[in-house]
Amino acid sequence: MTGYTIKKALPSELILSRSRIPLFLIIMTVIGIIFISLSVLTKYKMINPPETFFNLFLGMGIIFIAGSIIFMINKIPGSITFNKNSSMIIFSENNQEYSIPFAGFTSLLIAGKISHSKNSTSVSYQLNIVSHSGSAVLLCESADRSDLQKTAETIITYIDIDLLAGGKLLHKGSAAYPADQPVYPPQNIMSIKTDSAGDKYVYQWNCSKSIAAIFLLGAVIFGFNFVFFKCAFPAMGRYNAGVYAVSVILFLIDIFFISTLLFYLFGINIAEISDTGFSYRQKIFGFSINSKTFSRDEITMINAGFTSDDNKITIFTKRGMDIFNEMKIFAEINNLNDTPAVMTLLSKIMELRKNIIEIDGTPLYYYEKLYLENEWSDKLKLKNVTRSVY
Repeated sequence: MTGYTIKKALPSELILSRSRIPLFLIIMTVIGIIFISLSVLTKYKMINPPETFFNLFLGMGIIFIAGSIIFMINKIPGSITFNKNSSMIIFSENNQEYSIPFAGFTSLLIAGKISHSKNSTSVSYQLNIVSHSGSAVLLCESADRSDLQKTAETIITYIDIDLLAGGKLLHKGSAAYPADQPVYPPQNIMSIKTDSAGDKYVYQWNCSKSIAAIFLLGAVIFGFNFVFFKCAFPAMGRYNAGVYAVSVILFLIDIFFISTLLFYLFGINIAEISDTGFSYRQKIFGFSINSKTFSRDEITMINAGFTSDDNKITIFTKRGMDIFNEMKIFAEINNLNDTPAVMTLLSKIMELRKNIIEIDGTPLYYYEKLYLENEWSDKLKLKNVTRSVY
């Protein structure tokens, strides 16, 4: 099970902590360490493979270690605490604590998730806690729905709200909680710059996930080039077609990685709210990309999430929300292992893409995403907005 697991269950509070690092990342790191160790042994003549193997071991070690660490860097809460005494969900992140009242949430929802590869379709399940505005916090994910149900049943002993799974109401929440205000970290510690002029509000933040991620990405680029030019290239004849084929492939890889690296360093995200509506774009070197705009009348919900594939801010139009709900119902009442049935969703997925704006959440802490969700919902006058306290 990925996401969060139960760390401690006390009479007054339940503490969820982040799950262990995925096994495949641990394997990647171990492989990288082995390659680096072999390069050191080769350098000091403790083993005697062909001379070019030192470069191969060193380059592959850099690629595996740097690549695995990049995937481990996540700006998400380290723990989530359900506190009965304060009727608050307390998030701990970046040495900060912030809280949202129990009254801000309506249900725990177990829903199916479909993942596609070229030759197969896999199914897993997600446990979300859903707010009054319809925004969902992804708590954990598992291929076994019963695991999630056990976790949910434990959670509802602390926050007594509805529990739904497979289109069925498994538990009817009966507790009434005080409508307290959420408490977030001070705005001055956030990386988001805000500006306003009249009825126009502008929010801006960098695309970089972290300085460490930038250097690690650079290390991956260096590793690929080091392996090719120090190992493969010298071993190939100048008239070998493979030299040119690999060179072209490596050139394309370099372009992709360098573009990503430059985007991390110099790219910015810009969101604007005006009388006409909401617009979002990314900007680098004066050029705008990934630009999309919705009118005020179109927008019905803003969802800020984290964990796994949900680390983003999503703006839904009314039609987009309808499609999203239809797909959730489909996932709950149909066999998601039935490929023909799943294929019928493709047209819905394409239409959904046109009716949402997805903003990458990895450069932001979760409290920053919550801040933007609240700010934008407030400015757009969406229903069920929970105002923040700073």
